[in-house]
Amino acid sequence: MKGLRGKDGEVVGDTEGMLGVEEKFYTALFGEKEVVEERVEEVVGFIERVVEEGVGLDAPVEMTEWFSRASGARLNRDKCDLKLYGQWTETEHLGMPLTGMEQMCQVRGLALGRTEDVWKAVAHPDLMHRHRDLAWLVTHEVLPVQSVLHARSLARTAVCPRIGCGREETVRHFLWDCWAAQALWKRWRGFLQKYMEEGATLDCQLILYGGGKVRGTRAWRALWLAINCLKWTLWAARTALKLEGKVLSTEATKRMVLAALRDYMLRDCRKKGKERAIQMWGHAAWALVVGEGGPGLLGQGTVHGGAAAFSYDVELKLRKGNEAYEKTKKGISLTRDMKMDILDKIAQAVFELKAYPDQDQIESVASALVSKHPCLREPGSETGYDGWKISIKYKLGNYRSKLRQAGCIEVSINRKRRNDGDDGASPSLKRAKRGEINHVPDHPDNHTDDSLEEERLALVEEFKKRNKNVALIKQQMELTFSLRRKEIVDLEPMVSEVRERWPALFCEAEIREEFHRITNKNLIDDFRAAINQHTPGLHRLYRARRTAFPPAMDQLLNRLDEETSDITAHRQTAALKGLPLYLRDSHEKLFRNCLDTDPEEEQTKGLIVGILTVLEDDDSSAPARIMNIAVILEEDIVLQDLPDLPTAFAFLFGLIYSLNLQYPKELRYTFETIQKVFMELGTDLSARVRSLKNKLLQ
Repeated sequence: MKGLRGKDGEVVGDTEGMLGVEEKFYTALFGEKEVVEERVEEVVGFIERVVEEGVGLDAPVEMTEWFSRASGARLNRDKCDLKLYGQWTETEHLGMPLTGMEQMCQVRGLALGRTEDVWKAVAHPDLMHRHRDLAWLVTHEVLPVQSVLHARSLARTAVCPRIGCGREETVRHFLWDCWAAQALWKRWRGFLQKYMEEGATLDCQLILYGGGKVRGTRAWRALWLAINCLKWTLWAARTALKLEGKVLSTEATKRMVLAALRDYMLRDCRKKGKERAIQMWGHAAWALVVGEGGPGLLGQGTVHGGAAAFSYDVELKLRKGNEAYEKTKKGISLTRDMKMDILDKIAQAVFELKAYPDQDQIESVASALVSKHPCLREPGSETGYDGWKISIKYKLGNYRSKLRQAGCIEVSINRKRRNDGDDGASPSLKRAKRGEINHVPDHPDNHTDDSLEEERLALVEEFKKRNKNVALIKQQMELTFSLRRKEIVDLEPMVSEVRERWPALFCEAEIREEFHRITNKNLIDDFRAAINQHTPGLHRLYRARRTAFPPAMDQLLNRLDEETSDITAHRQTAALKGLPLYLRDSHEKLFRNCLDTDPEEEQTKGLIVGILTVLEDDDSSAPARIMNIAVILEEDIVLQDLPDLPTAFAFLFGLIYSLNLQYPKELRYTFETIQKVFMELGTDLSARVRSLKNKLLQ
């Protein structure tokens, strides 16, 4: 190729003038040696920016333009306007687009004709920019996965960061061979196969390049857009794991996919009309992702978010009923089947968010239902939804019973049973009560209690080694999370039994990881941020009424006033120590001091949940030096040699969640404050804690 020809057949621009910096980047990545040396710093800088930005492949503005141009977007060079890839015609004398823009790169393992189809898929005009950029990087095999970064000396290892994998992370491995990718494709196989020929299956070529048997142009378009939504979700989840150490839950990835699909569907709805968009995507897919008039509960983050997407015929009846209600203010007559469909969909949507919603949350769902569909209002009810509230409550109970029979662990542990010597009282529900997101999850695919028990035994052996494989321990702890939660929540073992079976759970790194698995919050960072935010307000409250508190508060503030160094740390420590005094909890049940010469049994005796500060036994008049700070559970030291009291308090709080311990009655207001005010886990505050929160916010 020597240049681009205009309508008169003359060359209007050579390759260098046409592509400019794009070709130089292109060549630096894929070709000629003399250009490589010139552009290597720019290539390295680009990859570093991609890594630093994490998911934001389209963050650097200058690189966004290059991506879009190289992947087939509009180019303007030498006053020559190029159309999108695949839109040139012979009558315009521009020839094939492959020779009009740049020499087509051969895709490894594909014939030339297939390669042309691949580049058409990569530059599909309906792809979002970020999806097109990702497809371009995948096709060129320069997506910054571990093997690509390692080859350019930007990563120490080429091993896949996914937990339990351990293989080299190539582009193919990331999108197809890795267990995380296989799990995602398995979950969405049924959705994707609606657009494929009967008997066709998902394969690597289809996922990576868009090849495969589909039902036609319209079906291929929907399939390719959906595949790119899933590929982008895989990249986002992988980047969150690699850069932030966060493992996205199955529900989180599902919502990411649905959100991306929803953007495509609503865009089609705006451009081509709703009926046409539904035909393109199919009624079932439209109902799952968009619903009638909005995303419904499937697109919301809380139980308060609205009504679920119902079956297509029910949605049509409700739409007609709403139109009639606007004119006559009369509701529709519900058949039994129609009401059952509505309640079934609501129960499924609510359970995905919370297995045991409270009365207020159920009421919010009922209210949202009649707000969205006023034709369902009950004329004999003051609120218009009292009957719906009762129906939703009982339907949720029936739905949990079905899931219990199907083996769902989260509801199976709450089956009604009577133990020997039971007095006849009903057992309390073992449900999430403190803002837990993953309370008792189901086992991973292809794993049972027995297989996870084998993993636990291997984990115990690894933890006994002098030189522990920290990465392997983290992977095995992640894999056995469901088994561990089932044991802890269902059997309620003693802390000593848990330490024997799960010793890794009591190291600092795994306390942080376990807390994140349960609540999706960063234990240390969030706790530190809350301490920094509330310390000034707490000190203001302590000093305003210091005479109204026990003498211990006055002593605490006097010692703080005497400090002359590291004032910030001492103020944070005083803020935490004063909290149980302010809330009138038992301060001595939480914080204890002892000398390093005291016997250990005396140091921990009677301390069920608390923090022990060990002081140096020194007769001098100077303040005693802190020798050790430890966390105590059930009169045993479970964690020690901590740097300061706020860190110890954070780990104590994390262990309470990890071990599913109840708050001590004498300290319930203190821990409620930490949970709901500091860590923002839950909103139902007691009067005492609500009063404190209001004063802190003044």
